[in-house]
Amino acid sequence: MAVEGAILDLLAAVPLEYGNAAFLDLRQILGSDALSASVDRLGVLAALGPAADQLKDGVDAILMARGPGGVLGVLKGDVDPRRVAEAIGSPGSRIESEGHGEFEVISAHMETPFFSLVVAVSRVDEATALFAVGPSLEGSSGLAKASLDTAAGAAPGLSGDPAIGKLLLDLPAGFALTLDPRCGLLPEVEGCIGAGVSATLQGEQGVVHGVFMFREPAAALAALPVIVESAGRIGGISSLSEVRSDVDGSVVRIEAVVGLEGALEWAIGQTGA
Repeated sequence: MAVEGAILDLLAAVPLEYGNAAFLDLRQILGSDALSASVDRLGVLAALGPAADQLKDGVDAILMARGPGGVLGVLKGDVDPRRVAEAIGSPGSRIESEGHGEFEVISAHMETPFFSLVVAVSRVDEATALFAVGPSLEGSSGLAKASLDTAAGAAPGLSGDPAIGKLLLDLPAGFALTLDPRCGLLPEVEGCIGAGVSATLQGEQGVVHGVFMFREPAAALAALPVIVESAGRIGGISSLSEVRSDVDGSVVRIEAVVGLEGALEWAIGQTGA
């Protein structure tokens, strides 16, 4: 799977107001003995409960985004929306279906002792599906419909943000990746116009990479100490002595070998639903 192309395909269904997204290459994770042992801890899969096994069997990649309407997930692979909705739904809950143009949005209620959520699931095309999670049927199905409209080109999507393409070109493709075109990772830094972090495997080690883009070189240089100091929060890096940093014009890059567990913990944090 070409990671950059897969990410752009999935981002095409994310409304523009969703300012960041986290991507998991599930095939790479499940293909690694070291990573697959901990895959059930990944937040998105844990949140989907019984439906997670279906996703692990049929899905190649997952992209998660948080925004004003709730949590949105876009899936690349073979997904049956009705089966996923039925697996998610609590025993005895009603599965609801409604049309949206040529699409069918299927909703299920998820009840736990601590919270109640509604998950709306739909197919986008033969190889892509989506789910929206929120506290109400109206909110979840509305988000799913907005995502379908975005994928159809009726509304602007996050894939059209110019910072996204630049970040994908600069970040090493990994098993987990966060794209933050509005630089919410670094609210305390002025002049940042895009940020991204990815996690890769190098042998049995996990490596976290960060890319931070600025309007001008002076701003990048001034931000370097803050980025290094913030590395633990941004990329799960526990020891600042592990951080390698570089400034190339208006771009700051950091990299750190954090161990497999550290990289996994970072991925889990990025994809918690």
